Amino acid sequence: MILAAANIGPIIIRYAAWISAAIFIAAWAIELAGRGQPDWERRARWGWTLGCLLFLAHFLAAFGGMYGWSLETLKEITAQQMDDFTGRRWGWPIWGKLMFAILWLADTLWWWLAPARRSQRVRWLTVAIYGFLGISQFLACVVFAESFLRWIALAGFAFLGVLCWLRHRSH
Repeated sequence: MILAAANIGPIIIRYAAWISAAIFIAAWAIELAGRGQPDWERRARWGWTLGCLLFLAHFLAAFGGMYGWSLETLKEITAQQMDDFTGRRWGWPIWGKLMFAILWLADTLWWWLAPARRSQRVRWLTVAIYGFLGISQFLACVVFAESFLRWIALAGFAFLGVLCWLRHRSH
């Protein structure tokens, strides 16, 4: 509630989310474009880490500062937002956001603690992880966003799509 009372909470929360999303797209693109090149992979890992940390800051600031650490409050507000957007009152997307945070953090830690194993993981696991993270970010930045930034995010995701397609074609 301190952030909300100071009126800076929403600003911090929003900017941390958007910057995190931009870094997410950039780090993924760098990883795709620079696969097998240590300098590129190092940059991608640092970007992935920074994006993850910013997202966690966003998540914790929102959960603690805006919702008072109350899952019930968060679920109710999420349900209202979903009702406003879709006409259906759903609170379950909070669990997707929580899974997103856990998965991104786990993948980031994996990259730091066992980079060789991470780079050799089975393809379906990489597709599942990046698929879930990518769809979650796309929904947050393009589908549910309300500012001009959605168009910038859409361009970023289109670019990622092209990179993924090119990478898939080369295998």
